[in-house]
Amino acid sequence: MTAGTAAVTSETTREPNQPAARPSARAMVNMLLSAGYRRIEASNLAGLAVGLGPVASGWSILEIERLRFLQHLDASGKLPA
Repeated sequence: MTAGTAAVTSETTREPNQPAARPSARAMVNMLLSAGYRRIEASNLAGLAVGLGPVASGWSILEIERLRFLQHLDASGKLPA
């Protein structure tokens, strides 16, 4: 890279007022597992990142992804009443 140039990132190229994309639930859980968290801790932390409260058995990746999809439908006004 030459002096005075900046790297192009998703933050600089995304549309204004559009939230940055989150990593998938699987990626979040795997990252936390590799950092030393237990499965229940990792899945609850991934759930917290998307607005879910912790549960005793931890969230499954499928549950987190389904709830994220419903959040997206609700935010876009496409969730049936």
